[in-house]
Amino acid sequence: MYDMMSNQQSIAAELLAAKDRVRFFIGDAHWGEDGRYKERLLSECLGKLTASNVAIGTGFIKNDTKITTQIDLIVYDSQCPLLFQSGDFVIVEPEAVFGIIEVKSNASNSELT
Repeated sequence: MYDMMSNQQSIAAELLAAKDRVRFFIGDAHWGEDGRYKERLLSECLGKLTASNVAIGTGFIKNDTKITTQIDLIVYDSQCPLLFQSGDFVIVEPEAVFGIIEVKSNASNSELT
């Protein structure tokens, strides 16, 4: 019998075990790359759990008049045309977006609200 809670707990344990691997090597030499590693780790994990038409990238959302700031992870419909793509870096239109994720190593309640 499938135990959803145990499965989710094992995924969380896997992420927790891997999250500091880059920091073990580089310490505080470059927080940006440490953060980028964590974004990639989460993206790869989510990619294993999503439908075939769902893609995950980093980049920007743009319409005719506005563009967002850089977004850590954009979850988007891979069937929609992209404005730009290079590897996992994308610029997409709002209609293609299922959701966005900002990855934080530490967050307080005030930041979440």
